[in-house]
Amino acid sequence: MTDFLNGDYDILDLIKDQVGVNDPSSSKIEYKNDQISFKTGSDLLMREIDEIPCLVDPILPRSGVVALGGASDTGKSSILRQLAIDVCTGDKFLGFTINSRHKRAIYVSTEDDEMAVSYLLNKQNKDLLLHPDEFSELIFMFDTENLVDKLDKMITDNPVDLVVIDCFTDIYSRSMNQANEVRTFLNQFSQLANKHQCLFTFLHHTGKNRENDLPSKNNLLGSQAFEAKMRAVFELRNDLGDDTKKHLCIVKGNYLPAEYKKESYVLNFSENLVFTNTGDRCVFDMLVKNDDTKKEQYEKIVSLKNAGYTYEQIAIELGLKSKGTITKILKRHEGVSTFPGTNVLETETENNRNVSKAFPVGTMETDKETETKMK
Repeated sequence: MTDFLNGDYDILDLIKDQVGVNDPSSSKIEYKNDQISFKTGSDLLMREIDEIPCLVDPILPRSGVVALGGASDTGKSSILRQLAIDVCTGDKFLGFTINSRHKRAIYVSTEDDEMAVSYLLNKQNKDLLLHPDEFSELIFMFDTENLVDKLDKMITDNPVDLVVIDCFTDIYSRSMNQANEVRTFLNQFSQLANKHQCLFTFLHHTGKNRENDLPSKNNLLGSQAFEAKMRAVFELRNDLGDDTKKHLCIVKGNYLPAEYKKESYVLNFSENLVFTNTGDRCVFDMLVKNDDTKKEQYEKIVSLKNAGYTYEQIAIELGLKSKGTITKILKRHEGVSTFPGTNVLETETENNRNVSKAFPVGTMETDKETETKMK
């Protein structure tokens, strides 16, 4: 130790002397009777990983834990069943490319029993038109006792790409507000995901009246520890004016650029519970009901603007903080957005709200052709 303090001793030599390692290139060090596995920064840098492997490119990683949240009656179970079906049978999910290695998935159903799932699968297949044999690699589990051990054994015997847990609150019986307990419980599934290199997707609920707030990872029920453990979080929302449309919002994506997390993906939702991507995007502000006061304020701004007032004059006239506030109010109501790496095709008004037809460049296919007209 004295030699080290004098600058005559290498740090690696010090570690070797302390823990008894003789080979400086070893990635295992002996500490008492245990084996401690580690990688140096050089080891990791030399791997030259340019992108995160994805199960659904680019929105879902190949492995780890993610969550889908939403209020009741938004179609959360339906969209996750469709994801599991697509992973087993197809190469696209909502237009995004699937990179399935095993074409196999497990769906843990805690809310719907065998009869209900049979009914729901048959209903969805009226639109999907798949042969029953194509569902043979989609495994449904209804017994959640000793779930972690059962899943470990099942996946060891037959590797899968995806495990859906529908829903989290049915397999977690402790307090949702105890961060340490939530984190410890989720660690079991995170370790399984890493061990088997598959993706665990949890269906979760949002808090009461959260649909009145902007889509956010903070809308999920319970402790922030749940959201913090997730690599990605999605929120599914009903459309405010059209019962046949839903909004898939990416509210957290550790490896995704910001443009994915500012607008919803507008989805058609058929009477047979099947989702298709319209190709439209909608800014999050448009998914929250505007009260009469905000609507009246917006209409006054538009009226003054059309009368030739400047933004600064409008702010003074209406007692608002600044001209920047005017811009925010107009954007909130008009829904116009442009983001780096996004093709903005056009903006059209539907049901008194604006929807921007936009999608990240080169990432997905949609169900309808759109004219690419750059602004």
